[in-house]
Amino acid sequence: MAVIIALILSLGLRFQVGGFEPYQWLWAYVPGFAQLRSPFRFAVFVQIHLVLLAGFGLANLRHWISNKRLGLIILLSSTIIVLFESLALPLPLQPMPSLERHARWQNWLNQLDRPPRLVMLPFSPSTNVVDFEQTTLWMLESRYFQGQMLNGYSGFFPNHHASLRKQMFSFPSFEGVRLLRQMQVDYVIVHDDLAFAPAPELILKYLPLVYHDSQYNVSIYALNQLNKE
Repeated sequence: MAVIIALILSLGLRFQVGGFEPYQWLWAYVPGFAQLRSPFRFAVFVQIHLVLLAGFGLANLRHWISNKRLGLIILLSSTIIVLFESLALPLPLQPMPSLERHARWQNWLNQLDRPPRLVMLPFSPSTNVVDFEQTTLWMLESRYFQGQMLNGYSGFFPNHHASLRKQMFSFPSFEGVRLLRQMQVDYVIVHDDLAFAPAPELILKYLPLVYHDSQYNVSIYALNQLNKE
């Protein structure tokens, strides 16, 4: 039972029964669940309980197999199968991406008279983990410039994230610009080299370009241009 409950919890909002989402109910009414960044971490409890069940199975195996040599062969064979199934060679390691520190566009933001409210584009095209890699890099970049990034991430998405993300997929548009103004966004920052980045010539039809970092190909467009210090 513990394995089943932990497995259901690990699926989060992806698990539905006739349109009912058990995790949504926990999120709304049980303290603490709304603050969990990743429900999939409940999968750890699935693994822990499966290990315990496997231990019970091995203990009972001694009673079912009287021949010690045969039992040892089965135990070693099982161990080899588990190790082979877990083997991943060569290890699929990727190099760490270089992180922009004190880039010119970051220094430009730091010279404003107050930390601006920002939206970074493009948004992740899907909910796949790999598509949020660029969002993670933005969070690391924000350590080097002053500003409030409204994109959100993981379990810390703001309440307006769903509507914002939907509008940013078709950005630039009249509705998208109006939404950003309603949210009191000061600047839109576009990493032009990233996939799904909106075309500069389209954005210029709605917003003025106030700064472009040619080294990193990052453009800053203004909705509410702030003064320099």
